[in-house]
Amino acid sequence: MSHGPSDLESRVSTLERQMRIVTADAGDARMLARAVDEDVSNVLVTVRANQNLINLLRETQVDQGKKLQALDTKVDNLTGVVAEQGLTLAEHGRKLDTLNGRVDALDAKIDSRFDEVLALLRQRPES
Repeated sequence: MSHGPSDLESRVSTLERQMRIVTADAGDARMLARAVDEDVSNVLVTVRANQNLINLLRETQVDQGKKLQALDTKVDNLTGVVAEQGLTLAEHGRKLDTLNGRVDALDAKIDSRFDEVLALLRQRPES
């Protein structure tokens, strides 16, 4: 292998060309790294915003769940009240039926007595 001055100049020239390429590649790599860093930062901001939104939605769902449970309890209580009122209404209906039966019996009795009075009045001689 010859290591003369022209060989050295050729080797230096090759190294200089390679250094320009490597320097350009390093610059490109730094530019890409900055772009990736910015993209990752943007993604992290979005992830944090989404996490905050999810946390707020969870709080809202918990609050709504409590409100639904309270409403469910109220509906259960009202259902019980309506059932009790239905029983009371049924009892009043039975009592009313009994009273109607008694009124009908009295009505029949009154009609019968009225008919008897009319018959007696018709039998009476006119004065």
